[in-house]
Amino acid sequence: MQCDQHEFMQVWALPVTNPYYAVVGVDGKFEIKDVPAGKYKLVAWHPALNKGKPIEQEIEVKDGASASAKFEFK
Repeated sequence: MQCDQHEFMQVWALPVTNPYYAVVGVDGKFEIKDVPAGKYKLVAWHPALNKGKPIEQEIEVKDGASASAKFEFK
């Protein structure tokens, strides 16, 4: 969305259909808590990087464990 009065005023939204999401901190790190065990597609997106296209990565969360993922935008 963009303000029709001020072109510098913009907002981007990426709707998700589940409660498992995160916003990356200034250090580039994120954490998604309480994810049930299973295989998932993790998606990272930034409107100004990678031509605005999301990057996807398959991960597996094991019961009672954590999983790691690393995304690199160029």
